[in-house]
Amino acid sequence: MDSVIERNHGFMGMDSALKDSGLERVDNHVKPKGFELVVATTSDIRSHPHELYISMIANRLDQWARPDWLDLGCGWHFDWPWELEREKKMLGRANVVGLDLDCQAVAKHRTMVKKVVGSIATLPFASGSFDVVTANVVVEHLKYPSLAFSEVFRVLRRDGSFILRTPSARSYFVRIARLLPQGFKVWLATGIIQKRKPEDIYPAHYRANTSAVIEEICKIVGFRRLDVRVTRARGILTRVPALARVERIAASAAGMSEGNLVVEAFK
Repeated sequence: MDSVIERNHGFMGMDSALKDSGLERVDNHVKPKGFELVVATTSDIRSHPHELYISMIANRLDQWARPDWLDLGCGWHFDWPWELEREKKMLGRANVVGLDLDCQAVAKHRTMVKKVVGSIATLPFASGSFDVVTANVVVEHLKYPSLAFSEVFRVLRRDGSFILRTPSARSYFVRIARLLPQGFKVWLATGIIQKRKPEDIYPAHYRANTSAVIEEICKIVGFRRLDVRVTRARGILTRVPALARVERIAASAAGMSEGNLVVEAFK
């Protein structure tokens, strides 16, 4: 496999970048030094992947008295819209900063006090500023994910972690979504499949949406450990349980039963 950094945005000085991130090139491949990978698959469809993401963050926050936390692509809320009290309680455990390119979403965030309009590709923070960085359904929207992961690594402190949730590119949902024009996807998400607001739907690239690609990026950037939880697709037609079950059976038969990737990368 050719390098993700080279493939995604033509990064110059590849050998130098590998050396700086604690890696070395061997026969045109990247060899990690002490990199650890754990991949686990869950078949439980009763719990939404968002709940796994929330619990993973909660467990990480327990490691510090009051950590510094950066939430990427923060939008206007952190938790489910109906989980305001849980959101307040969780964010109250840390010094939280929210970052998003969408200035209107940032301005109306319901719980975050410290908010910044900015790009993940050029984070406006000093190196080693945060203990935890999070990104909920954000990575799929990144045009140059390797650059974003490098910036996350830079602003993390030693032993800090990057926690993210993103759809798997091996799910049938993503494979279909890649074939649809943006306008049609907005129409589906705002009235047919879900009841989301049009302004909350952004173009997706799905360039770092398999465990293999995320692993390669994390190795190159310099993360020392990667934990990946692969969830099972719950189905688009969840409002009709019988149809959702047929949907899941068909997806499994086609080898496209992955749902979300819930990931934690350790510096």
